[in-house]
Amino acid sequence: MAKRWTRNSVVERQGRRLNLAGIGRTRFFYDALRVSPSYELARLESVGLLSGRETLPADFDTVRAVYDDLGDVTLDLEEWVERFAFRAFSHGGKAPSVTSLGVMRYGADPASVSVEDFAASTWVAQGERSTLMAAIPLGMPKARILKQIADLLDQVQPTDRDTSPVVPKYKVESDRRIVTGARKYLRCLSIKATHVDEPLWKIGLRAKLSRTYSGMLDPQNPPPKHKEVDYKSSLKILTSRALLRGHMIAENAARGIFPSYAKCEHALPVDYEFIKERR
Repeated sequence: MAKRWTRNSVVERQGRRLNLAGIGRTRFFYDALRVSPSYELARLESVGLLSGRETLPADFDTVRAVYDDLGDVTLDLEEWVERFAFRAFSHGGKAPSVTSLGVMRYGADPASVSVEDFAASTWVAQGERSTLMAAIPLGMPKARILKQIADLLDQVQPTDRDTSPVVPKYKVESDRRIVTGARKYLRCLSIKATHVDEPLWKIGLRAKLSRTYSGMLDPQNPPPKHKEVDYKSSLKILTSRALLRGHMIAENAARGIFPSYAKCEHALPVDYEFIKERR
Protein backbone atom coordinates (compact mmCIF):
# COMPACT_ATOMS: atom_id res chain seq x y z
CA MET A 1 0.00 0.00 0.00
CA ALA A 2 1.36 3.41 -0.96
CA LYS A 3 2.04 5.91 1.80
CA ARG A 4 -0.36 8.77 2.24
CA TRP A 5 1.14 12.21 2.69
CA THR A 6 -0.31 15.28 4.31
CA ARG A 7 -0.41 18.63 2.56
CA ASN A 8 2.97 19.75 3.86
CA SER A 9 4.71 16.41 4.10
CA VAL A 10 8.47 16.53 3.70
CA VAL A 11 10.22 13.30 2.82
CA GLU A 12 13.83 12.27 2.45
CA ARG A 13 14.99 10.94 -0.88
CA GLN A 14 18.64 10.12 -1.52
CA GLY A 15 19.68 12.60 1.19
CA ARG A 16 17.58 15.45 -0.25
CA ARG A 17 14.43 16.95 1.17
CA LEU A 18 11.40 17.11 -1.10
CA ASN A 19 8.45 19.21 -0.01
CA LEU A 20 5.38 17.52 -1.47
CA ALA A 21 3.38 20.73 -1.12
CA GLY A 22 5.70 22.02 -3.84
CA ILE A 23 4.17 19.74 -6.45
CA GLY A 24 0.82 21.40 -5.89
CA ARG A 25 -2.32 19.49 -6.72
CA THR A 26 -0.65 16.98 -9.00
CA ARG A 27 -0.55 14.60 -6.03
CA PHE A 28 -4.34 14.25 -6.39
CA PHE A 29 -3.85 13.28 -10.04
CA TYR A 30 -1.76 10.40 -8.64
CA ASP A 31 -4.61 9.39 -6.30
CA ALA A 32 -7.04 9.30 -9.23
CA LEU A 33 -4.73 7.21 -11.42
CA ARG A 34 -4.30 4.68 -8.62
CA VAL A 35 -7.98 3.71 -8.71
CA SER A 36 -8.53 3.76 -12.48
CA PRO A 37 -9.18 0.29 -13.95
CA SER A 38 -8.13 1.48 -17.41
CA TYR A 39 -4.80 2.79 -16.12
CA GLU A 40 -4.18 -0.46 -14.25
CA LEU A 41 -4.54 -2.37 -17.51
CA ALA A 42 -1.90 -0.12 -19.06
CA ARG A 43 0.41 -0.89 -16.13
CA LEU A 44 -0.18 -4.64 -16.44
CA GLU A 45 0.52 -4.50 -20.16
CA SER A 46 3.76 -2.59 -19.54
CA VAL A 47 5.09 -5.39 -17.34
CA GLY A 48 3.75 -8.21 -19.53
CA LEU A 49 1.03 -9.35 -17.13
CA LEU A 50 -2.04 -9.06 -19.35
CA SER A 51 -3.59 -12.49 -19.85
CA GLY A 52 -5.24 -11.61 -23.15
CA ARG A 53 -8.72 -12.23 -21.69
CA GLU A 54 -9.16 -8.69 -20.40
CA THR A 55 -11.60 -6.30 -22.06
CA LEU A 56 -9.57 -3.29 -23.14
CA PRO A 57 -11.24 0.10 -23.56
CA ALA A 58 -11.73 1.24 -27.16
CA ASP A 59 -9.40 4.18 -26.56
CA PHE A 60 -6.65 2.10 -24.94
CA ASP A 61 -4.03 3.73 -27.15
CA THR A 62 -4.77 7.02 -25.36
CA VAL A 63 -4.43 5.37 -21.95
CA ARG A 64 -1.14 3.76 -23.03
CA ALA A 65 0.23 7.16 -24.05
CA VAL A 66 -0.71 8.66 -20.69
CA TYR A 67 0.91 5.72 -18.91
CA ASP A 68 4.10 6.27 -20.91
CA ASP A 69 4.20 9.82 -19.51
CA LEU A 70 2.86 9.40 -15.97
CA GLY A 71 4.14 5.93 -15.21
CA ASP A 72 3.66 3.43 -12.44
CA VAL A 73 1.44 4.70 -9.60
CA THR A 74 2.09 1.62 -7.50
CA LEU A 75 5.28 3.48 -6.59
CA ASP A 76 5.24 5.55 -3.42
CA LEU A 77 4.24 9.13 -4.09
CA GLU A 78 7.70 10.64 -3.60
CA GLU A 79 9.31 8.19 -6.03
CA TRP A 80 6.55 8.78 -8.58
CA VAL A 81 7.10 12.53 -8.27
CA GLU A 82 10.81 12.25 -9.03
CA ARG A 83 10.49 9.71 -11.82
CA PHE A 84 7.45 11.09 -13.63
CA ALA A 85 5.65 14.11 -12.19
CA PHE A 86 8.48 16.67 -12.34
CA ARG A 87 8.82 16.30 -16.08
CA ALA A 88 5.16 15.70 -16.97
CA PHE A 89 3.93 18.73 -15.05
CA SER A 90 6.97 20.90 -15.79
CA HIS A 91 7.63 21.86 -12.20
CA GLY A 92 8.94 20.37 -9.04
CA GLY A 93 8.47 23.13 -6.54
CA LYS A 94 12.20 23.94 -6.50
CA ALA A 95 13.54 27.39 -7.31
CA PRO A 96 16.62 27.44 -9.57
CA SER A 97 19.83 27.48 -7.55
CA VAL A 98 23.54 26.74 -7.96
CA THR A 99 24.06 23.05 -7.24
CA SER A 100 27.20 21.23 -6.16
CA LEU A 101 27.89 18.03 -8.06
CA GLY A 102 30.44 16.92 -5.50
CA VAL A 103 34.21 17.23 -5.10
CA MET A 104 36.67 15.39 -7.32
CA ARG A 105 39.86 14.48 -5.43
CA TYR A 106 43.16 12.89 -6.38
CA GLY A 107 42.95 9.13 -6.03
CA ALA A 108 39.17 9.16 -5.60
CA ASP A 109 36.71 7.50 -7.97
CA PRO A 110 35.59 10.15 -10.51
CA ALA A 111 32.21 8.41 -10.56
CA SER A 112 31.51 10.01 -7.17
CA VAL A 113 30.82 13.20 -9.13
CA SER A 114 27.70 12.35 -11.10
CA VAL A 115 26.27 14.60 -13.77
CA GLU A 116 23.77 11.84 -14.54
CA ASP A 117 22.27 11.98 -11.05
CA PHE A 118 21.93 15.76 -11.30
CA ALA A 119 20.32 15.54 -14.75
CA ALA A 120 17.84 12.90 -13.59
CA SER A 121 16.68 14.66 -10.44
CA THR A 122 17.65 18.21 -9.43
CA TRP A 123 17.78 19.52 -12.98
CA VAL A 124 14.31 18.18 -13.73
CA ALA A 125 12.97 19.45 -10.39
CA GLN A 126 14.16 22.96 -11.24
CA GLY A 127 12.38 22.97 -14.59
CA GLU A 128 15.14 21.70 -16.93
CA ARG A 129 16.52 25.18 -17.40
CA SER A 130 19.61 25.75 -19.53
CA THR A 131 22.50 25.14 -17.12
CA LEU A 132 26.19 26.03 -17.37
CA MET A 133 28.41 23.18 -16.18
CA ALA A 134 31.85 24.21 -14.86
CA ALA A 135 34.70 22.70 -12.83
CA ILE A 136 36.04 24.96 -10.06
CA PRO A 137 39.50 24.07 -8.71
CA LEU A 138 39.42 24.48 -4.93
CA GLY A 139 42.17 26.59 -3.36
CA MET A 140 41.93 29.45 -5.85
CA PRO A 141 41.13 32.88 -4.40
CA LYS A 142 37.38 33.39 -4.31
CA ALA A 143 37.63 36.68 -6.21
CA ARG A 144 39.45 34.98 -9.08
CA ILE A 145 36.88 32.15 -9.15
CA LEU A 146 34.00 34.63 -9.30
CA LYS A 147 35.67 36.61 -12.10
CA GLN A 148 36.28 33.50 -14.16
CA ILE A 149 32.70 32.34 -13.65
CA ALA A 150 31.47 35.76 -14.76
CA ASP A 151 33.65 35.44 -17.87
CA LEU A 152 32.16 32.01 -18.58
CA LEU A 153 28.63 33.39 -18.26
CA ASP A 154 29.47 36.18 -20.69
CA GLN A 155 30.50 33.54 -23.21
CA VAL A 156 27.18 31.70 -23.07
CA GLN A 157 25.44 31.99 -26.42
CA PRO A 158 22.09 33.81 -26.61
CA THR A 159 20.44 30.62 -27.86
CA ASP A 160 21.38 28.94 -24.57
CA ARG A 161 19.95 31.69 -22.39
CA ASP A 162 16.30 30.81 -22.85
CA THR A 163 14.90 30.27 -19.36
CA SER A 164 11.22 30.52 -20.28
CA PRO A 165 9.15 27.90 -18.47
CA VAL A 166 8.35 24.70 -20.27
CA VAL A 167 4.68 24.39 -21.19
CA PRO A 168 3.43 21.43 -19.14
CA LYS A 169 2.02 18.47 -21.02
CA TYR A 170 -0.42 17.80 -18.18
CA LYS A 171 -2.25 20.32 -16.04
CA VAL A 172 -4.46 20.28 -12.97
CA GLU A 173 -7.47 22.56 -12.60
CA SER A 174 -6.44 25.61 -10.59
CA ASP A 175 -9.82 26.16 -8.91
CA ARG A 176 -9.42 24.92 -5.32
CA ARG A 177 -13.15 24.14 -5.00
CA ILE A 178 -13.10 21.83 -8.02
CA VAL A 179 -10.04 19.98 -6.75
CA THR A 180 -11.55 19.72 -3.25
CA GLY A 181 -14.68 18.20 -4.78
CA ALA A 182 -12.60 15.70 -6.74
CA ARG A 183 -10.79 14.63 -3.57
CA LYS A 184 -14.14 14.14 -1.83
CA TYR A 185 -15.49 11.96 -4.63
CA LEU A 186 -12.32 9.85 -4.75
CA ARG A 187 -12.50 9.43 -0.97
CA CYS A 188 -16.07 8.24 -1.33
CA LEU A 189 -14.89 5.52 -3.74
CA SER A 190 -12.30 4.32 -1.22
CA ILE A 191 -14.83 4.22 1.61
CA LYS A 192 -17.29 2.28 -0.51
CA ALA A 193 -14.54 -0.20 -1.37
CA THR A 194 -13.93 -0.98 2.31
CA HIS A 195 -17.62 -1.00 3.28
CA VAL A 196 -19.01 -2.48 0.09
CA ASP A 197 -22.09 -4.06 1.72
CA GLU A 198 -23.22 -0.97 3.59
CA PRO A 199 -26.20 1.05 2.30
CA LEU A 200 -25.25 4.11 0.31
CA TRP A 201 -26.53 6.58 2.87
CA LYS A 202 -24.07 5.17 5.42
CA ILE A 203 -21.24 5.49 2.90
CA GLY A 204 -22.25 9.13 2.48
CA LEU A 205 -22.13 9.64 6.25
CA ARG A 206 -18.66 8.10 6.45
CA ALA A 207 -17.46 10.26 3.55
CA LYS A 208 -18.99 13.39 5.13
CA LEU A 209 -20.61 14.27 1.83
CA SER A 210 -23.20 16.54 3.41
CA ARG A 211 -22.98 18.49 6.64
CA THR A 212 -26.71 18.96 6.49
CA TYR A 213 -27.66 15.29 6.38
CA SER A 214 -24.81 14.22 8.65
CA GLY A 215 -26.30 16.47 11.31
CA MET A 216 -29.85 15.28 10.66
CA LEU A 217 -28.85 11.61 10.89
CA ASP A 218 -26.79 11.95 14.06
CA PRO A 219 -27.38 8.72 16.06
CA GLN A 220 -27.04 10.71 19.28
CA ASN A 221 -29.90 12.93 18.21
CA PRO A 222 -32.01 10.92 15.75
CA PRO A 223 -34.64 12.69 13.63
CA PRO A 224 -38.34 11.93 13.79
CA LYS A 225 -39.09 8.57 12.16
CA HIS A 226 -41.13 10.08 9.32
CA LYS A 227 -38.21 12.37 8.43
CA GLU A 228 -35.45 9.77 8.76
CA VAL A 229 -36.51 7.91 5.61
CA ASP A 230 -36.45 11.11 3.57
CA TYR A 231 -33.03 12.11 4.88
CA LYS A 232 -31.55 8.69 4.14
CA SER A 233 -33.05 8.68 0.66
CA SER A 234 -31.62 12.12 -0.10
CA LEU A 235 -28.18 11.14 1.18
CA LYS A 236 -28.33 7.90 -0.83
CA ILE A 237 -28.84 9.96 -4.00
CA LEU A 238 -25.92 12.26 -3.12
CA THR A 239 -23.69 9.25 -2.46
CA SER A 240 -24.63 7.50 -5.69
CA ARG A 241 -23.75 10.65 -7.61
CA ALA A 242 -20.47 11.06 -5.71
CA LEU A 243 -19.43 7.49 -6.51
CA LEU A 244 -20.18 7.96 -10.20
CA ARG A 245 -18.22 11.21 -10.22
CA GLY A 246 -15.27 9.62 -8.42
CA HIS A 247 -15.21 6.83 -10.98
CA MET A 248 -15.36 9.27 -13.91
CA ILE A 249 -12.57 11.38 -12.35
CA ALA A 250 -10.33 8.29 -12.16
CA GLU A 251 -11.10 7.17 -15.71
CA ASN A 252 -10.67 10.67 -17.16
CA ALA A 253 -7.33 10.91 -15.33
CA ALA A 254 -6.24 7.75 -17.16
CA ARG A 255 -6.82 9.72 -20.35
CA GLY A 256 -4.74 12.68 -19.16
CA ILE A 257 -7.60 14.88 -17.89
CA PHE A 258 -7.88 15.88 -14.22
CA PRO A 259 -10.10 16.67 -12.47
CA SER A 260 -13.17 16.05 -14.60
CA TYR A 261 -16.27 14.03 -13.84
CA ALA A 262 -17.68 14.48 -17.34
CA LYS A 263 -18.88 11.19 -18.77
CA CYS A 264 -15.91 9.13 -19.97
CA GLU A 265 -17.24 7.34 -23.02
CA HIS A 266 -14.89 4.36 -22.83
CA ALA A 267 -14.63 4.04 -19.04
CA LEU A 268 -14.33 0.52 -17.68
CA PRO A 269 -16.68 -0.57 -14.88
CA VAL A 270 -15.73 0.42 -11.35
CA ASP A 271 -13.84 -2.33 -9.48
CA TYR A 272 -14.19 -1.93 -5.72
CA GLU A 273 -12.02 -4.93 -4.90
CA PHE A 274 -9.18 -3.37 -6.88
CA ILE A 275 -9.72 -0.01 -5.18
CA LYS A 276 -9.62 -1.69 -1.78
CA GLU A 277 -6.26 -3.26 -2.63
CA ARG A 278 -4.90 0.14 -3.67
CA ARG A 279 -5.87 2.03 -0.50
